Amino acid sequence: MVLIIALILSAFVGIYIFLIGDFSQTETNILITTLGLAVYSLLGLSSAMVYGKKRLNEFSIVGMSLSFLAFVAAVDVLWQIIEFDGEAGLFY
Repeated sequence: MVLIIALILSAFVGIYIFLIGDFSQTETNILITTLGLAVYSLLGLSSAMVYGKKRLNEFSIVGMSLSFLAFVAAVDVLWQIIEFDGEAGLFY
């Protein structure tokens, strides 16, 4: 349930940035972070669907954990390393 709520909130943030934002460095990072949240939430959700099966509990926990760790790593790289040009939207 939390993953679906996170997807809905990230959609609202993305729509707000597209409609009102000026695509500065921070807004671009927020937009890409919400995109990453959507992608990794769907990956975690697919692992969570098999959590109730007796034989697949371990795989489900590993899948959800790896999805979370991959999201944290992607956000860390995005906010620490990658810089965007605000006007062209390109890397520099």
